[in-house]
Amino acid sequence: MDGMGQPISINQANRIMEKSTGEQRKAAGFAFRVRNGIDTANALVESGKVSPQRAAAINSALRDGTFARMALSGDEQSYIASMQDAVLAILRKESGAAIPDFEMERYFRTYTPQLGDEKAAVKTKSRLLENQFKAIRAESGKAFDAMMVINSGYETPPNQQTSNTNEQQQPPKTTVENQRGGQSGSISEGTTATNPKTGQK
Repeated sequence: MDGMGQPISINQANRIMEKSTGEQRKAAGFAFRVRNGIDTANALVESGKVSPQRAAAINSALRDGTFARMALSGDEQSYIASMQDAVLAILRKESGAAIPDFEMERYFRTYTPQLGDEKAAVKTKSRLLENQFKAIRAESGKAFDAMMVINSGYETPPNQQTSNTNEQQQPPKTTVENQRGGQSGSISEGTTATNPKTGQK
């Protein structure tokens, strides 16, 4: 979809990317990382597999090292990694340089739920993160929308995929060997076969 909600084809998306400036493509890349990180983290939280506050508390107390990874479940590790990538994309977009650990920790606390956060604080952090995404996306022009289409992977129309699947599932035509002449002939749908013993069809 473009900014007006109109669908974009793969070819249109490629043309948009070709016409975009280097800065727009760079902004689109950062926006893509932020969007992907937010969506992945939100899906894990909504599934009930992750408590953001618990994951953040363990990660902060154990300094994102081996012990932290051992204390976190696989889903919690995915949540932390997704949010870290989203926050890192924001930082890299703003600074364009290597990010010190203390700066990364400060931004992570700013945008992600922490132990003791009230519901209002969690909502505020979520809104701030979404605002960062929207700001970066705006700098990309149409490049972000084009990048989403290109990365979606849906190059074959759904109706064509269904048609191809049906063709693959159709059984092969039955071939019957003529017992007298040894010749083979195919019986297509709608053809009536003759019984060699009775002569009846």
